Amino acid sequence: MNLYEVSNAREFHRNSQFYFLATDKGVDSIKARKTITQWLQIYPDKEEAHFTSRLTSFLDSDHLAAFFEMYIYNLFIANGYEPERGGMKMPDFNIARGLDTFQCECTLAGDSIHQRTFFKCFRGFNKLLSSIPDPYSIHIDVAKEGENELSLTKLKRFILNELNRNLNSTEFSREFGINDWLLNLEFFRKEHLEYCILGRLGGGFMKPIAHEVLFQALQDKRPNKYSVNEQPYIIAVNSLEPGLTKDEINKALFGDYNYPAFLAKDKNTSISGILLFNCLYPQWIELVNPQWIPNPHAKYPIDMPNLTIGFSVSEETS
Repeated sequence: MNLYEVSNAREFHRNSQFYFLATDKGVDSIKARKTITQWLQIYPDKEEAHFTSRLTSFLDSDHLAAFFEMYIYNLFIANGYEPERGGMKMPDFNIARGLDTFQCECTLAGDSIHQRTFFKCFRGFNKLLSSIPDPYSIHIDVAKEGENELSLTKLKRFILNELNRNLNSTEFSREFGINDWLLNLEFFRKEHLEYCILGRLGGGFMKPIAHEVLFQALQDKRPNKYSVNEQPYIIAVNSLEPGLTKDEINKALFGDYNYPAFLAKDKNTSISGILLFNCLYPQWIELVNPQWIPNPHAKYPIDMPNLTIGFSVSEETS
């Protein structure tokens, strides 16, 4: 079976995540295809037609959910754990290392429908933003997508010029237009943020509030929905909201004066912690690392080391 055979794809399939992954000729997509092919060979569900159909689905939610489950399985293997597939009405994985065991459920948070140009821009934007000197943080929202390639060199020159002109400003906003592109930029003079806060493509619609999206995704994976034994239980969540900042994460998990906390002292004590990824797509396996957020009120607390995953593929794999 050719995992990436999409010659029969209909026109409306061509904006899907899987179609982009299968047809893109960029280095990141080629590496991702090879890595996923290798992972599939050792994945417990590789013989299951249902899993393969999800992995190759033109429905973004199915494709990204299957990819994320396989990623989590390989992430724990790469860090010395022994994951096993969970059974019916059980969390996705039972994971062991030595005498320590815990259960893990995987989920997505947010709207995964992005135009393909977002993938082409993201790496360039990410590198550009990382080159901007602290203490500046910049939000970029693509209000209008041009047909021609966006010049990141000119965008960087524009950003640096605006920073020099506004050295005493704590925050300000500007528009940048070139080659039919229109970007809205917001500049903040504050501590460098840990998370990418790149805006999404498209304008003229209401964006979901990132902390609400994360909160709802976690609510759907509460342990009382599964047969969770008397052992630690964690939720691995891949947030697809580029606007998820550290403040938004804290608001979703620990609440504030007008928003409830998911990890409140009087509920969800059976959750040991959250393994959080921000915008993990197949093409960005090497760019995104998880953050472990322990539940301070956990009935079964666990320690989680820094988890890293190799992104090496054999040249023979196609």
